[in-house]
Amino acid sequence: MIVAVLSATASAQGPARGRTAALARKDRKIATREIPRSALRVRVAYDEDPPLFEARLGLTAGLSFLSGGEMIAGAPSTVAGFAAPSGSATIDLRAFSYLGVEGDAQYALAASRLDASGGTRERQITSLTGALKGQIPFGVPGNRFTPKAGVGYGVLTMTTRLDNAGSVTNETIRLSNPYLLFGMEWEPFDRWVVWTDFTLGFSISGTAQSGSGRIDAGTARSDRFQAGVLYRFAPRFLGGMQYVRRTADFVFPSGGGIQSTKLNQNSMVGTLLFEL
Repeated sequence: MIVAVLSATASAQGPARGRTAALARKDRKIATREIPRSALRVRVAYDEDPPLFEARLGLTAGLSFLSGGEMIAGAPSTVAGFAAPSGSATIDLRAFSYLGVEGDAQYALAASRLDASGGTRERQITSLTGALKGQIPFGVPGNRFTPKAGVGYGVLTMTTRLDNAGSVTNETIRLSNPYLLFGMEWEPFDRWVVWTDFTLGFSISGTAQSGSGRIDAGTARSDRFQAGVLYRFAPRFLGGMQYVRRTADFVFPSGGGIQSTKLNQNSMVGTLLFEL
């Protein structure tokens, strides 16, 4: 980190010199009106001993809104929005302040609701991500800015249970893909942290399964954007709020089954972090 130190000298002129010097010795105070600009000096020092190891463990809980459209057995089926309680566990490990590993495990469950066909539909989402990253912290105490970049791998699973007059069908769509990670963390004040990151996925693999039938995806990818504000309310604890948006795109061969689907998940969650 960069530390800026201000030092100043002052001199008094005329008959008040002795009186001013005595007050300065007694109270250790110098009136600002007696400090000329030329007496201000700035000394900058660089801390070359970053912490060997840092870790943050986090929990989130809040509400997600799931929406998207899909085609089942070649017939379009527009899926209305689902409100779903959701939560996640996160880990952020840093070595020498410049290298790190971070991961995220998320779960959301939407309760049963009426479907356009007259049945009920229940949906749940799970996702796992992990990334290796590099980061460069710089700034002054109480105002640190840390950009980061990395590569990772993620798995997302969407399961839908459709009950139509007692006939139950379970549909599972799963994708996995590598991704690039970009983000930043900013500490504008001593106790406040503002952060954001974005993952950009690459198409790699996905499957759709309805009953006993299974289809491999032609292309599948998922992305994630998140941003939040944290407040350090205790020496090792931070709390705050964050917004998370996850999207998933699947394109399947046109031979049958689920041909295409897109999932949007928007979440607003509370966050609690513990620093080791």
